[in-house]
Amino acid sequence: MNIRFACAALVALSCSSAALAASSAHDSALTKTKNVVVTERGDCVLTKWMNSSNPCGTKVEEPKKVVKKAAPAPVESLTNDQRSIYFDLNSATLTLDSQAKLDALVAAVKASTGVKKATVIGYADALGKSDHNVDLSKRRAGAVQNYLASRINIPTSTSLVEGKGATDSVTNCPSSLKRPELVKCLAKDRRVEIELDYSK
Repeated sequence: MNIRFACAALVALSCSSAALAASSAHDSALTKTKNVVVTERGDCVLTKWMNSSNPCGTKVEEPKKVVKKAAPAPVESLTNDQRSIYFDLNSATLTLDSQAKLDALVAAVKASTGVKKATVIGYADALGKSDHNVDLSKRRAGAVQNYLASRINIPTSTSLVEGKGATDSVTNCPSSLKRPELVKCLAKDRRVEIELDYSK
């Protein structure tokens, strides 16, 4: 009986200490020595369900800031360069930069309700034989057309421009340049231009 009485007294004393601490401003029950009161399972004894001052509570994460994306440029204001896709020498493969430019154009088209048609025109530079440039122009235009068709639901047509590198050049490169410098200078001739038909 004495042992039981002593245990009961000890439990009562612990509860009294916990209750005294719980009456403070803390969310968790604390002992007189400021230790957190826990159950036999290791759970904290809480007096409130607020986590701000609760040493056992779950840390409340601040809401993540939402970064708003910049609105796409109006399709009517796109410059010729923004509608031109450039290619590497003797290549009809879209580069990552070209894909990024096309994605920006697609966003502008999707934000507009007036675009009715896109015409894709392929070009080549003055290097290489005429037949090769004709085929290269067609494949470049086809690559852009396929990319657009997979992302926007507007009619697209491909206009093949035969070897326009020499006659429709947008560059002015001296003939005295060595080949590496000439290839670099002619970069903007290796292009596809996208013409957008839209209603105002």
